[in-house]
Amino acid sequence: MSTPRPRKDSGAGNFRLRLLAAMMLTVSAVTAVVLYFAERNLAAGVRQNLQQEFQSKVGALLGAQEARLAAITERCRALAKSVRIRAALEEGDVADLYLNARVELREVLAGNVIGGESDGRALRAEFFRFLDARGAVLPPSRAEGAEKA
Repeated sequence: MSTPRPRKDSGAGNFRLRLLAAMMLTVSAVTAVVLYFAERNLAAGVRQNLQQEFQSKVGALLGAQEARLAAITERCRALAKSVRIRAALEEGDVADLYLNARVELREVLAGNVIGGESDGRALRAEFFRFLDARGAVLPPSRAEGAEKA
């Protein structure tokens, strides 16, 4: 009786199967690592784009606020240079002061466009008040805006 000889094919097939499994495992591991880093880079890129977009929008908002403040400042300076307003302040005539100011500020109070702005950033006001030298509010006369107080 002869002893059965091991088949050469089963050892080679076993090796091929192990080699195939090892290659699949290696490819899967490399793919997982590449996908992890790609997702991380994508998330970092999206985060950076959102941050840049946020900063640009905040910058635009600050620019618009600065432009509006500059327009308001210029309007206040023009109002302070008004001869009629100065005369009313010097005389202490509060009723005349508010009457003259209403005439000077008619386009602001009516909501019309000032300085060519037509996109909703125009200067508008519902009411105005003056302060005396101590910083106290000079109340308007009943006819000139008591309903807005």
